[in-house]
Amino acid sequence: MNSFEGAYTSVCAKVYSDNTGAMAEIPVIITEDGPLHPLVDYLLKKSGKQSFSWMQKLIQAVGLLLDFMAAMPAAFCLSRCSAWIRTT
Repeated sequence: MNSFEGAYTSVCAKVYSDNTGAMAEIPVIITEDGPLHPLVDYLLKKSGKQSFSWMQKLIQAVGLLLDFMAAMPAAFCLSRCSAWIRTT
């Protein structure tokens, strides 16, 4: 099952990126398949530059996209996207 087809939740998570003990507290979307890792990576890169409020708004926007993708799965067919990318 793809991540956008099921339920998700957003939580505030403490993320440890290495063994040094350095930690970042960021909002994270958890799906049935686990956290959205590309979004976690992006937020970790932005954690020192953007406010926590900005991160929460990003999580809200991605959540709305996931809701839309669940409601309109035909609009997100990978074969259609691949054809579009090749023709542009």
